[in-house]
Amino acid sequence: MIDVDLDGIDFNDPTSFMKVLGGGGLPVPKMMQPVEVRREAEGRSKRLFINYNELRAILERHEATIQKR
Repeated sequence: MIDVDLDGIDFNDPTSFMKVLGGGGLPVPKMMQPVEVRREAEGRSKRLFINYNELRAILERHEATIQKR
């Protein structure tokens, strides 16, 4: 079992928490406001469905070739 001193951790500070976890030198992501999260999620959702529809169209166009293989 690993001995970790939890007394020095400020669980409200992601940087403090990541130092104890040994984040492998990775930067701590910036904290986003709820409105930023919603905006990003909406954009990603739209792109996901655009990409899905594009992939589906490609598969439909080439379905005969795919079935032969």
